[in-house]
Amino acid sequence: MIAKFVFGKRVAAKRDRLGYTLTGLGKKSGVGKSTIGYVENAGEKSNISLDKAEAIAEALGEPLWYMLMPDGDYQGSNEAPLSEMCVLFCKLETSAKEKVFSYLRDQLALQDSNQQKNHYF
Repeated sequence: MIAKFVFGKRVAAKRDRLGYTLTGLGKKSGVGKSTIGYVENAGEKSNISLDKAEAIAEALGEPLWYMLMPDGDYQGSNEAPLSEMCVLFCKLETSAKEKVFSYLRDQLALQDSNQQKNHYF
């Protein structure tokens, strides 16, 4: 699954940028260092709960949606990653979907607010 690969790649890159060890990120996130290692390598054992993924993302200072979002140039096309994201979203529990919608609603309101402010200047 593309989202698992992207998440693992982003976790490893961000952890390296911040200078965290697996143990350090594990302590900060509350997720075991071996689990984080599996996630970074996108191995078969890297299936983790949404709560753990969110804890890792927060410990790295990033929102979970960013950690799951593939780069636009992934395999030369962003259509496959988008379809993978849709599949992933559909598998989320209702409470997690509500969090995503709430976040998107807040971002749209912020964007609208910023556009209105810029319109007057």
